Amino acid sequence: MMKSKLTIVAVCAALLLVGAQAFAEITIDVTPPAITFAGNGTDLDKALNDLYSVGEQQFADQIAKFKTEAHTELDKYGDMGDLAKGFADANVSASQAATLQGFEGYKLFAVMVGGMAGIQLPSTDPSVLTDLSNTLADDPDVRAGVAPSISVNVGFHLGKILGLFNSDLGDKTKRIYVNIKGGAYNGSYDTSDNSTFDMKTSTFGIGVNYQLFTPKNVAFGLFKWRGLSVGSGLTYQRNTFGSSTTLDPIVQTYTASNPVTYGGYTVGSIDTLATLTATPKVDIGVDMRTYSIPLEVLTSVQLLYVLNVNAGLGADIVFGKSDITATSSSTMDVTNLSVNGTNAHYTSTPGSVAVDASTTDIKPTLARARVMGGLGINAGPIKLDVPMYYYFSSGFGAGMSVGFVW
Repeated sequence: MMKSKLTIVAVCAALLLVGAQAFAEITIDVTPPAITFAGNGTDLDKALNDLYSVGEQQFADQIAKFKTEAHTELDKYGDMGDLAKGFADANVSASQAATLQGFEGYKLFAVMVGGMAGIQLPSTDPSVLTDLSNTLADDPDVRAGVAPSISVNVGFHLGKILGLFNSDLGDKTKRIYVNIKGGAYNGSYDTSDNSTFDMKTSTFGIGVNYQLFTPKNVAFGLFKWRGLSVGSGLTYQRNTFGSSTTLDPIVQTYTASNPVTYGGYTVGSIDTLATLTATPKVDIGVDMRTYSIPLEVLTSVQLLYVLNVNAGLGADIVFGKSDITATSSSTMDVTNLSVNGTNAHYTSTPGSVAVDASTTDIKPTLARARVMGGLGINAGPIKLDVPMYYYFSSGFGAGMSVGFVW
């Protein structure tokens, strides 16, 4: 009976680990179901309970062996620090949503709405990327990740605003532009009959730009250089992903035949029959929180009134953390237990299998240099922009923005 119970625990735990193995340090806790026999007759109850006590120790020994073997098999998943860092770095790339980089030097104000996807890869080497699936199978702790964001960005020409109240102050700040942006999205999706996926993203940032060279028009605006500006600020970006999957119940029926001796009374064989049920649940989540200070130099040109091209150099100073959590749990219960063909009188306390494979509090890369660019379309004050970023450590960002610039 004890060996049979170990089998269901091993099957359940192995199934749970399939959902968790792509993540971090593995801990396995197994609590077997407890059974107390009462109401079957004094001698038989005492005999069965004594037999169960002996079996419990055998069960504990086999659980310890199972844990050792599982840890050996899953050792390569023992530290997901690089993977967590990859998600944090991707989160910074995503924080550039609704950038105004293509339109600095505007007259009065600008409003942009847009989204950005950040991607971190372990390498840009084609041979590495084509073999990435095999790499993940052998060593899943790679610096890779993905993150989205959505934001509304509102910018003001500080000199123009202050000049409405004080012309001298307005003149002193005529090369300064300030902006504030923010955005959030919260969605929950049913991906199957027994699975859900939750996603939350939030952004908040402030920025300031100083126009080193002011915009210049050539040939009545057929060619417009928007000048050269330097900028900085502070942006908070958080992304959380979570999935929860309830797997189909594992239902197994086992039989065992055991001789029992109690107080000189021997029953040649007691046949036991039981149904063991486990319902595994797998929860996986990623939580990325970053605070980035951008340092950048920007320029852009407008061509033939319609096209807009921008380019720049920059770097991000980043603080924050990334957590990857992967937990799995299952209750186990014994039902329909019978002795020698007769339903036995017993009470059962459910057991459990718990698996924890989590990596937490991983810091993003402190400083990363980048180049950025973008292509846009002008329709008077209505702007469409496609910004693109490349970080020298194999990071990427790409998005789309639309807005009004005056």
